[in-house]
Amino acid sequence: MTAINFPDSPSNNDTHTVGGVTYTYNSTEAKWKTTINSNAFVPLSGGTVSGNIVLGGELQHSGDTDTKLHFDTDTIKLDTAGSERFRVGSAGQLGIGGATYGTSGQVLTSGGASAAPSWADADSGAEWIDGTSQNASGSNEVLFTGLPTNVREVVVTLMGVSWTTGSNLQFQLGDSNGLVGGSNYLHSYAYLSQGSTVAAGRTGSNAFVAGVWTSASHSVRGTITFTNTTGNTWIANGQLTSSWDNTQVQITGSLPLGNPLERIAIQNRAGNNFDAGTINIHYITT
Repeated sequence: MTAINFPDSPSNNDTHTVGGVTYTYNSTEAKWKTTINSNAFVPLSGGTVSGNIVLGGELQHSGDTDTKLHFDTDTIKLDTAGSERFRVGSAGQLGIGGATYGTSGQVLTSGGASAAPSWADADSGAEWIDGTSQNASGSNEVLFTGLPTNVREVVVTLMGVSWTTGSNLQFQLGDSNGLVGGSNYLHSYAYLSQGSTVAAGRTGSNAFVAGVWTSASHSVRGTITFTNTTGNTWIANGQLTSSWDNTQVQITGSLPLGNPLERIAIQNRAGNNFDAGTINIHYITT
């Protein structure tokens, strides 16, 4: 580029041509103006440029040259403190700290007042997941495992579950170490049969027990829900009924676990086999 050396002590409307561009002196403003636009002047400290500005380099801050705007082919980049912080790619994609565009479905997450944002997976929020229904017949236990650590509520559904010889139906919870027995299942049940309500406490039992159906004639339907409260403590609330005598049973109680809930077992309390019915779980994660 040809150096621009303006004449000393110019008069108003004096002209000076350099590199094919003509500059005219305005004595009132004490500025050389180009004929490209009457509002543009040298040095550029204001005014309007009506045409394009083509750069072969960078737009830099005059007092901080490592803060700048610059370009690659089809890419715009913004630097601060000598490092690239933000870019816009050729397809409009946004890069954080370079060509870091995240993956499809991710969102920008704030790094706070002193850090750059970053790409992160979007929070899917609560999700309702259906398990795989199991046939209860031929076993004394139906076991569901692999519940995720962020599970917050599990609904167990029973459809026509019956057993070969007498005993109660029960539910045990467990973590990755296995099912939990002991005496920490603080609960009770109540049942309604032929217009009479009968309650029977089961505090300290080793499972949540529906302690009313002791014969092999019952075909049980209904649900029992386990809800996480704080930590790994779970609240049980179940409503079950038998089609044999229209008995209705409600189970309530709680169980503290040492680790996150990972498995649920539906059992015949005496170890007798089920002979019919299906059981499934449905759960919510956060």
